Amino acid sequence: MIDSIWHINAKNFDVAAFVEKFKLQNLTQTYIEGELGKQGKVNETSGFSVLVSENLNSSQNIQEIESFILNNAEAFLHLKRLDIGSFIDIGCTVGTSDQFTKSINVPVGLLGLLFKYEIELEFSAYPASDQESEG
Repeated sequence: MIDSIWHINAKNFDVAAFVEKFKLQNLTQTYIEGELGKQGKVNETSGFSVLVSENLNSSQNIQEIESFILNNAEAFLHLKRLDIGSFIDIGCTVGTSDQFTKSINVPVGLLGLLFKYEIELEFSAYPASDQESEG
């Protein structure tokens, strides 16, 4: 599985206003500066995460990321004006015995969009099965 998540966090960031203004959907989490977070610590920043794509096909995932950026260009420009960074994390499961190395091609067009809107790109690998790593 390959899934891509857009993350934003910043000090003094009004998450609710931003989400409402730009009509963001598929929120996977939100957190508010000064409130108690999931791990029992006070959040130092406010932010959110949005599911951009969830796929088995890496090419389709990349296309969905490109569409997401283009469809939300106004939100990305707003963040850029506020000097608030964001990143898209492309995560994939790896590690089962029947799976080969996972390669994800990031085409120049997507790299150009990431540069234009100052979006960072991150790659994460997650174990497909804890049982297999124990053996």
